[in-house]
Amino acid sequence: MEDYTPPQGKVHYTVRQKLENFWYHYKWHSIIAFFIIIAVVICSVQFCSKSSYDSYLMYAGPYDATRGEILDMQSSLNSICPDIDGDGKTDVNVTSLFLVTDEQAKEINSRDDGYRVNAQVVSDNSKIFDQNVQTGEIVVFLLDPSRFNMLYSDKPDECFLLPIKDYLPDKDPASFEYFNDYGIYLKSTAAGSLPGLCNLPDDTVLCIRAKGSLTSIFRKKTAQKNHTSGETLLRSILSYTA
Repeated sequence: MEDYTPPQGKVHYTVRQKLENFWYHYKWHSIIAFFIIIAVVICSVQFCSKSSYDSYLMYAGPYDATRGEILDMQSSLNSICPDIDGDGKTDVNVTSLFLVTDEQAKEINSRDDGYRVNAQVVSDNSKIFDQNVQTGEIVVFLLDPSRFNMLYSDKPDECFLLPIKDYLPDKDPASFEYFNDYGIYLKSTAAGSLPGLCNLPDDTVLCIRAKGSLTSIFRKKTAQKNHTSGETLLRSILSYTA
């Protein structure tokens, strides 16, 4: 008797069998590809939705500005700053950080208004402030004297600030009151009376930081662009007349 040989032909698999076979052989490839696609989509959405700002400004001090006051500051700065990026509108981004010294915290906590300093918020804001000084895109600052003194040094190589005199208008207004050669009291400028800005403490100091050393190394082109736009914003503030 001859041996039986089963008929040779194409084996047909169901859709489920095909999927199971694919998953068995390419499970990890598929998982990795899935997460890569998700990451690319998220980054693309964030990039496309990110606003383009003409310049940036930060307030850091014991005044806890409301969202409405921050928007007022932005509107005031938009009204005096030129369209730096050429997109047909002026949009200055304002960041406000509530930062206090230990003495200021004790004074605030002793008030009868019920407001209490959140130490964790102050700690987090302090880290944000330090990061911006080193590598951030913010160049123009409105600072409480305690914060200003952290950045200032009479040794140029150790000073995080630039002399304010380099940005003064051709005619130095007699009203300007200088904290020192590196800062001017905001209240002594005409811009200091604008909505939002007028609410800040009288001893708030307007200044401009030098380029962060780490930023200059890793993002030199971006750092130069941000610094140039910051200089334009500072000159606009100092030259504004009511």
